[in-house]
Amino acid sequence: MVQQVPLDLVQLHGTEPAALAQQIPVPVIKVFHVDGAFSVDADSELFQTSCHSVILLDTKFAGTAQQGGRGVSFDWTIARRLADQGVPFLMAGGLTPDNVQEAISVGKPWGVDVSSGVETDKAKDPAKIQAFIDNVRRA
Repeated sequence: MVQQVPLDLVQLHGTEPAALAQQIPVPVIKVFHVDGAFSVDADSELFQTSCHSVILLDTKFAGTAQQGGRGVSFDWTIARRLADQGVPFLMAGGLTPDNVQEAISVGKPWGVDVSSGVETDKAKDPAKIQAFIDNVRRA
């Protein structure tokens, strides 16, 4: 599929093992779902860097297959522990124009990812998008 489309990047957002990324011939953004039990220890899948090009941290929801897209944040100090180890990553999960500056200040991500946080009535809101961008630049 990657070669037929062709794609520049692939984002793996499910519960597939990080090693699956080795089979994909373009750079891979691998999403890791964060909850209170999430580990940033050296033996974590996060550090299987031969498996993925970019790490994206998003919120984990217990008891459901759907992860992310609910506008709920995770504990940004978990992200900060990863940043303190010198690992670049993207951060998502409940980010909005109102909280993105604090999220960046606490978590120290390389970049941020937003979707529902810039929506009004389930549609992208240009004013919220602009406010989000402005606040990212201020961070």
